[in-house]
Amino acid sequence: PTAFRLLKIKQAFDIGSSIDEIHDQTKIDPWFLHHIKIILLVISIYLAIRHYKVLTVYQACAASGGMSWHTIIALLATLMVSRI
Repeated sequence: PTAFRLLKIKQAFDIGSSIDEIHDQTKIDPWFLHHIKIILLVISIYLAIRHYKVLTVYQACAASGGMSWHTIIALLATLMVSRI
């Protein structure tokens, strides 16, 4: 294991490697790989919304009756995770 192990796992997921493929190469328990994948998904959703759609998210929060954008991100992440 090196300090760059998680970065390499992220890169493997980015190119489309499956949990089983990464497990075969790293011997990391699939349970941990699944949760790493969820964390990476949440981060990517957060960055996309924060970086590109700040105004749209703000307007959606206002239109939703005051729901915070953190809550909206959590809801989006939950929906995405349920499809993994």
